[in-house]
Amino acid sequence: MRANKVDDPNSDTGMAQLYELGLEGFIGISAKNRRLGGLLDEIKVRIDRTDELLPDERDYIRVSILGRPNVGKSALLNRIIGRERSIVSPIAGTTRDYVDTSYEHGGRKYLFIDTAGIRRNSRIDTKLEKVSVMRSIHNVGRSHVCLCLMDATEPVTDQDRHLMGIIQEHAKACAIVINKTDLTDEAGRNTVRDRIDLFMRFAADTPVILVSALTGKNVPRLFPLINGLFDKTSKEVPTPVLNRHLAHIVEKHQPPVSKNRRIKFYYITQTGTVPPRFRIVTNRPEDIPESYSRYLIKALKTECGLEGIPVKIKFASRRKDDE
Repeated sequence: MRANKVDDPNSDTGMAQLYELGLEGFIGISAKNRRLGGLLDEIKVRIDRTDELLPDERDYIRVSILGRPNVGKSALLNRIIGRERSIVSPIAGTTRDYVDTSYEHGGRKYLFIDTAGIRRNSRIDTKLEKVSVMRSIHNVGRSHVCLCLMDATEPVTDQDRHLMGIIQEHAKACAIVINKTDLTDEAGRNTVRDRIDLFMRFAADTPVILVSALTGKNVPRLFPLINGLFDKTSKEVPTPVLNRHLAHIVEKHQPPVSKNRRIKFYYITQTGTVPPRFRIVTNRPEDIPESYSRYLIKALKTECGLEGIPVKIKFASRRKDDE
């Protein structure tokens, strides 16, 4: 609560009257004199609290809809839930902050997060837009699954690659959603897929789906896609199964020799989910080449049925109590 018109900070008369009414916890400010006291600090505290997940939010699959301005994020959200939840406009930048929308479909609960369009820092015009973009990036961390929207009528841009890079850095399950396919023909749609294959090689196993938020084409297919990605990123693989997979992987392609000693893997365990994280105990964790690490990740995804999502592997030394 705030009390305005406290123009004289040395006078407690008005404040005392509020206390007499039984009010407390308010902040005295003066809009006229631009004296805000601790109001900004209190606002920051309350904003920070909103980032904490509500207890019932843990039951939802959290899905962030991200993309450059005007690729159809709000239109897609409206089509998914079947009502006008977000403002749709041809003017880029209409959505200034994220919008959380809960929705149930097929017996599962979803929390869709419609975010502000993200573009290069050099093109961000106002402080408000900069804050909106930072909040959008922050929401990647809140998500189980990200939908990265791109425009079928435009070429893949550096900003699309940058956004996919952010999602990859957060190791979030993701699908590339190509919108506005109603404005292209078959040849145009094939060109879009070819561009994705060419410019998104760092996310080569990311699933791609072509939709039209305007007509609704293929939009229902998003739900099984989201469910599959969520199930994979939250999957827990039993330790015995993991170790059988690791033995099979190593048998197919032995680790290299380092300093005249063969690198050995003793065992593997899963240490977390969203994304799946694994710990491999080895005799020489610091000497494992990046190329072999990439091989392990790719092979482990295939063995565990985790294709299409990021996974993380940490190599650790064998402890004495493990010997």
